[in-house]
Amino acid sequence: MSYSELAMNMPQLSKKERKAMASGTHRDWLEDSRIVVKDIYANTTVGQKLGYRYMYDYFDVLKGQLQKGGVRLAALLNEVLG
Repeated sequence: MSYSELAMNMPQLSKKERKAMASGTHRDWLEDSRIVVKDIYANTTVGQKLGYRYMYDYFDVLKGQLQKGGVRLAALLNEVLG
């Protein structure tokens, strides 16, 4: 799937969902990511070839993290640039 196909197939977030994603502190956002990374590393071994199964297992995580990152970056830019 190309990046443009991925973008077109992402679910649209409601205003409430965007607000929830943008809430919290930068430290909260870091902790959210740390939890995701900890889970991925716990289920991945050194030298493991990351193939279809890995993508299948973590594709929804990837999409969620991309959405959170976009929403949080937008919130940060709105805060900084007014």
